Amino acid sequence: MSLLIFVTPFITLLTQMEALENQKDYVELQIGKRQLDHDIKKMRFKEIKDGKKLRFFVKPQPNKSDVVEYNHYNDMLRQTPGHQPLIQEVVDVGFTEYEEMIKMTITLTGGDTFVYFLDKGGL
Repeated sequence: MSLLIFVTPFITLLTQMEALENQKDYVELQIGKRQLDHDIKKMRFKEIKDGKKLRFFVKPQPNKSDVVEYNHYNDMLRQTPGHQPLIQEVVDVGFTEYEEMIKMTITLTGGDTFVYFLDKGGL
């Protein structure tokens, strides 16, 4: 009985720490999704390649590509050209095109899967 009284606070603390870690991953996911929404407003949809790469046209600039791509690389969703991570701790990302929207399905390392609908761009 006394051992249970001694161990209970530690078990409670571990449970609370796990909940905070999961919340941190969710907040990071929401921030990355908001950044993606913000960026897409300045672009025009081009294509989804192999269900894994989302491509948009951007205004051409000297010495820069006119296509921006979002893809799963290692454990993140990133923007290329260059290497701008948007969301980390990612296991899988899938994109599906609909008439006016893009469905993004993203699975995090914790096993949670989220589905978002993105606009096709503003240009």
